[in-house]
Amino acid sequence: MPTRYKTITKRARMLLNREEGLDVDFKKNSKLDQDDLVAFANASDGGAILLGVAEYTGSDGRQETEIAGCQLNDNIRLEITNRANSCSPPVDLEVIEENGSRKPFIRIEIPSGNSKPYCTSGGTYKIRGDGHNRALLPNEVLQILLANETETFVTRFREATDHVHEQLQQLTANLSQQFDSVFNDVQSIRENLEEATCQIFSETSDAASNAEDSTSGIYENQRHILENKEAIEFIRRDVEIASRKIDSLLVGQHIQDLSVPLLEKDLSRELLGTSVVTKKQQKRFIEWAQDAYPTVPPEKIELIVAQYATLQ
Repeated sequence: MPTRYKTITKRARMLLNREEGLDVDFKKNSKLDQDDLVAFANASDGGAILLGVAEYTGSDGRQETEIAGCQLNDNIRLEITNRANSCSPPVDLEVIEENGSRKPFIRIEIPSGNSKPYCTSGGTYKIRGDGHNRALLPNEVLQILLANETETFVTRFREATDHVHEQLQQLTANLSQQFDSVFNDVQSIRENLEEATCQIFSETSDAASNAEDSTSGIYENQRHILENKEAIEFIRRDVEIASRKIDSLLVGQHIQDLSVPLLEKDLSRELLGTSVVTKKQQKRFIEWAQDAYPTVPPEKIELIVAQYATLQ
């Protein structure tokens, strides 16, 4: 924004047509006090000071303004800047020369400060009143300080909660991705185990039927059986590793073991169509479940079998 205008700007003309008030002050010469600066900086809307503008009472009793003239030179600009910087904290302002081609005057724009309250180098707190500066009372200074601290706290708290929310979303996404990966691994292992089991049963049946015809065929089938047992052992090992991963995730997130609903589903399928479950059948189901779901505690298996046996 330019700091010198040859004519009178729209902003300056609007101020000249008003009386001194909450947001405008007129001074006939270039004399400027720190009281004027801190008063506008402490005000809620800030304001403007016109140097080189006189004020008089018109024939109708209203206050009128007249341009007395005050040229902006380096000395005056430096003096104004030094007074603003001597305030505590320093007051932000903008110094502009108006009507430079005729009778110049100075417009000083002072926005409402962001670091209230402001005081002079002598420790005086002022605020703009209706056409004059007045001293800030101690309770008013305290209210301004509390308001600033509250706003600062709210801003920092909001930033902190936003950061925590972002971290929580990222953690949730990562955890979901890990669960999906483990579930896919377990599903693949289960499918491989079922396929291997079916193959073993098939080859075992073929070996039994061919045992009468050839001793060498028996030995060959036994070799296949041993190989398939080794394959099952590797698969069971993979299942155990995957189960440990799942247990670790479940314990960390306080989630129920996912093997439990699978056990309940298999047990329901096994008991389908059975009207009465004997103690012997319950024992057989418990032994089968302990082998099929080693990650489920034995007491949990006994409880589930007993519940399903009761429902039949």
